[in-house]
Amino acid sequence: QQKDEIVAEEDYLQSFLPKEKIEEGIQAGALQPVMQLKFTYWSKDPNGKPIKLSAVIMMHQALWAKQLPILGTVLHNRYTITHNAECPTEFKSVTNIDYILANVPGYIVVDSDLMGFGESKDKTQAYLYGKMTAEQNIDALIAAKKLLAERGYSIGNALYVTGYSQGGHSAMWVNRRISEGYRKDELKARVNYSFLGAGPYDMVELYNKAVETRENSYPLAFPLLFDSYKVYDGIDLSRYIKEPIRSKLPSWLEGKDKESAVINAEMMALVGDKGVMKMEHLMAEELLDPESEVAKDVFVPLLKKHSAIQEGDIWAPDSVDAILLFHVKNDESVPYRCTERLVEYLNAKQYKNFAVVAPEEGTHAASGVTYAKLVVSKLLEFWKTATGAEAVSNDANSSAKNNNHVVDMAGRVVKTNVTSSDSLNDLDSGIYIYQNKKILVQ
Repeated sequence: QQKDEIVAEEDYLQSFLPKEKIEEGIQAGALQPVMQLKFTYWSKDPNGKPIKLSAVIMMHQALWAKQLPILGTVLHNRYTITHNAECPTEFKSVTNIDYILANVPGYIVVDSDLMGFGESKDKTQAYLYGKMTAEQNIDALIAAKKLLAERGYSIGNALYVTGYSQGGHSAMWVNRRISEGYRKDELKARVNYSFLGAGPYDMVELYNKAVETRENSYPLAFPLLFDSYKVYDGIDLSRYIKEPIRSKLPSWLEGKDKESAVINAEMMALVGDKGVMKMEHLMAEELLDPESEVAKDVFVPLLKKHSAIQEGDIWAPDSVDAILLFHVKNDESVPYRCTERLVEYLNAKQYKNFAVVAPEEGTHAASGVTYAKLVVSKLLEFWKTATGAEAVSNDANSSAKNNNHVVDMAGRVVKTNVTSSDSLNDLDSGIYIYQNKKILVQ
């Protein structure tokens, strides 16, 4: 058995190039002018074993036709799904975040189905397993860039990381794993800007809110966590889910044929709740007691293990990377306290290059579109900068414009108050924008 695992590991390391089930030139009616390229690639499951996954590259048709340059990549981290038809390689909706982002001319969008959907739909999804999910998304990014390079596309080095809800949690982990050096020799990029939307960065806060309010508008999150912990951490907490819900979970989850909103509604209807579920209808009182042995010694440590920020961590984002945090303050599904905890963490690490956009009102689901439009507005700024239209600072708290600044093709200001083009000689070779003109430094 050990020999077989070593062989599988060798095969995994040699098989990173996406090879199978490539579908080119898909124009799915409502998705025009966005083009899609689906592919499969190799990554690892939570136990480090190789697994074949599927992902999609989306881009404006002008990029597909090579009429405009590809300045960089948006690595999108998808939100929670339970129906296979919702996964990025299958879902075709003009309101989906990845489609909205792909409308920006200048950047390709890479979005993985992740384990449990698409190519790997026979597997149990590892719900909110941040580190693994981030690495599967980074693996998709590397495979996508290799695939496009084979097809003659030249891709700039700008890298923007996006994600909302579960995707926000994963996006924070992507930022972390890249800064920690995950596959850095193959990635050859750092994160220029992270757009984190309403993520449960500190997953303990999900539990704290449920315990404090004794209700939850997205009760399915807890069975999804329990299912993952049973399969991948070897810890079975299913007995703490109350009947009749516990007996219904296999029919809701195993077929991958029900959307999470439908399952949540059916869960509530089953116990006579509507809109929100009373936690005593979902979980045993022992688990709702934060002082109980199972809560203190089992459940909370699991939540901490998979959180993006953890006590005792020494990690902090690269100081030159920018982060934009978006979260409505009255979010009914993911408590705003999760974003507050992330802000506290960043401040404690002396990281200052971040901004927070926090509207007072809005639902969790509807605010996803607001988040997407905000990201699009920033990407358009970067695109205008990189094409010579205007200069934009990479400071998350500023969008100052100055024609005497020198900006690289990722939209970063690399020199300020330059008085003549002769002052560009000390820059690395590449193309820069100076006084609304492109300058080649060799």
